Amino acid sequence: MDAQSRISNNAPKTSPSAVIERPGSAGRFDLGFGEHRDGLVIFSERGPGFVGPSLLRPDGRHRFIGVHEDRPESITQADFSEDGLYYHDFNQSLGSSSRRLIKAVVDEDDKFLLLGHFRSGEQVFCARITETGAPDPDFGDNGQVTLPYTAPWTGYGRRLTVQPQDGFIVLALRNSAVGEPARDVIVRLDRSGSFDPRFGTCGVVTAPEPNIAFEAVQVQADGKLIVAGRRGRKAMLMRYGATGLPDKTFGCAGYLELEPARDGNAAFFDIAVQPDQKIVVTGSADLTHNIALLTRVSADGKLDDTFNSGVPWELPELDISFALAVQEDGKIVSAGHINSGSRCWLMRHLSNGELDPDFGDNGISRLIYIGDSTSYLSNLELQPDGKILVSGRYATHSALIRCYGN
Repeated sequence: MDAQSRISNNAPKTSPSAVIERPGSAGRFDLGFGEHRDGLVIFSERGPGFVGPSLLRPDGRHRFIGVHEDRPESITQADFSEDGLYYHDFNQSLGSSSRRLIKAVVDEDDKFLLLGHFRSGEQVFCARITETGAPDPDFGDNGQVTLPYTAPWTGYGRRLTVQPQDGFIVLALRNSAVGEPARDVIVRLDRSGSFDPRFGTCGVVTAPEPNIAFEAVQVQADGKLIVAGRRGRKAMLMRYGATGLPDKTFGCAGYLELEPARDGNAAFFDIAVQPDQKIVVTGSADLTHNIALLTRVSADGKLDDTFNSGVPWELPELDISFALAVQEDGKIVSAGHINSGSRCWLMRHLSNGELDPDFGDNGISRLIYIGDSTSYLSNLELQPDGKILVSGRYATHSALIRCYGN
């Protein structure tokens, strides 16, 4: 879709070059979604300046949640119906400090967990709000915890996840305290927002080396944590036990590493754990030369030879990949962008690692083109009916796209 004319939910301009997508085709826009039945919803009711993803609710509705430039001290939320129709929006103040939202997820109680930072100094906050948008009084100080760490806003990365059975909140952050070494950390909080003393040192695990950058964290079924990012110039994957001890049996002496494709730096930005505990990771094989990366790893940290014969996918035509989801049938959906976000894409691989010929154009669906603007559609979700949702920053607004999955 050429979306340059779509900067709001106003009627789009007609274009003689517009492509009519075939309904029901996997990877194509769901033409029953959104006010204009073109598969695209833009939260524009408060004007430009909102940045945040849309999260799928248990009843099928969609909740945009983020920060608007006009009210940077508040969390702005907007509800859309199951079919993508605007319902209402509102603000919830969390104090007087200007902030940015980095990541949002839904926990096991269907409450919203938020990771963000204050714009002055990038100090981290973690908040939990209820379905009504109000701060959760049982979490931290009136729904918010301020942490002595920093985290950047990059538009991608899975720096926040939840351990469902235990209600633990896991965050990948950076220790930038004066007088202490600047190393990335994994922080685990309990349901009340307090540091979990059973994890690491008083709830904190510090990266073993200063050249390790944590970009994503995910939980395996046994409670172990898979952490992805970068070690020096190499893309890196490692595992910690449920108590925060490094798992030296994982990969090679505790690490799986991939060399950059050329002379730049490689990094992983998202993780998905399959039901069989195999690990799918995606990111960039070379950040300097914009080469997307995707591969699958066995549960013990070795490249999976049943996925593309154990050879990682390196796709220079797709620039960067930053989101993953695994379908019930084992197919793997990833999302990313080209040209710093002017073009966004979805891709699907079969469980054996081959590109899915029935998805988009031979496995790749090029979703939108928005000219010279930047987008980070980095929040990827799957509906129970198999339809694919991708959302996030879209030029000066935020947007949600729904595509057919089957």
